[in-house]
Parts: sequence; structure tokens; C-alpha cells
Amino acid sequence: MKRVKVDSLQPPADPHSAIVARTLYEVPLGNHVVVRFSSKRQALAWQADATRQLTDMLLSCNLMLVEAFTAYRMAWPYFDAGDALQPLVRDAEAALERAAKVGGPNAIFHRWRALSEALRCMRQMAMELVKVYMVKSHAVPRHQCQVLAERCGELLTALDHFGTDVDSAKGYRPAP
Repeated sequence: MKRVKVDSLQPPADPHSAIVARTLYEVPLGNHVVVRFSSKRQALAWQADATRQLTDMLLSCNLMLVEAFTAYRMAWPYFDAGDALQPLVRDAEAALERAAKVGGPNAIFHRWRALSEALRCMRQMAMELVKVYMVKSHAVPRHQCQVLAERCGELLTALDHFGTDVDSAKGYRPAP
């Protein structure tokens, strides 16, 4: 199954230091937040939980892409030959694929950016569809697209604030 894996645990800079901040394990995230833990066990447990939560977000994004694509195809007869939404569909799909596949030393940042990009594309697509349906006076599809845009915005906000409310952490800091 495709997933967004958080595998960015960094050991303490100096485990024997008198400065507490240098003895903590750190998990950098793609939203430029670094979550700190006093033990490796806590850090690994949170990292596994973060992987589950981000994978849930990825799967939610996929379901929202299905809804956005369905709404787009339902409105397709109203578009001219210069359809501006088709590139957004392709960009959102490609971004979701990148979010699930990217690897390497800075993978979490690339995955995060790809997931955010997919959500922004879907939100923009939903807002464009709202405009189309507003002109055509279709209340139900317009409302469905408004709800989709709101859900994309909520997920983007959740991604932006992810890791800032960890109970077991010794704190977090914005990444340099």
C-alpha cells in the first residue's frame, strides 16, 4: 500500500552535553517543524504514529481527488476547448504519486510539498467548479464543490500545524 513514511529521526547532537536541547532526539517534518523527544523509544513511537496519520491524509487526498475528478467530468460539457481544469487534474494526480514514492535523505520535505501541492490543486479545481456552477445555477453540485474546497483547506491547515501539539514531546521548534 502507498504511504507517506516519516523516517527522519536524528540522534542527539551530544548525548552527554549539559545543554538539554543537545541531548534530545529530533524528528524534522516537512512543514519546517522539528519535534523533540527525550528518548529514542518515544521518538520512534511518535514517528510511527505520524506515518499513520500522514498516510491517512494521503488516502483522504486520493478520495478527494476522486470527488474532484467526478465533479470535473460532470461539468465537462460546460467548458470550452481551452479547458483550464485538466492541467490541475494532472498536477494533483502527479503530486499524489510523488508524495507516495519520493525517497532520499530529504524525502519527508519532498513528500510534504507534494501532498500540499495536490491539495492546493484540488482546492483550486473545486473553486473553479464553484464558479462554473454558480453561473449555471446548479445549487447541489456547487455546494458539493464548496465542501470539497473547504475539506482541502482543512487538510492543508492540518499539514501546516502537524507536529506542533505532540503530548510526549519535549517541545518543537521551527526548522532553520
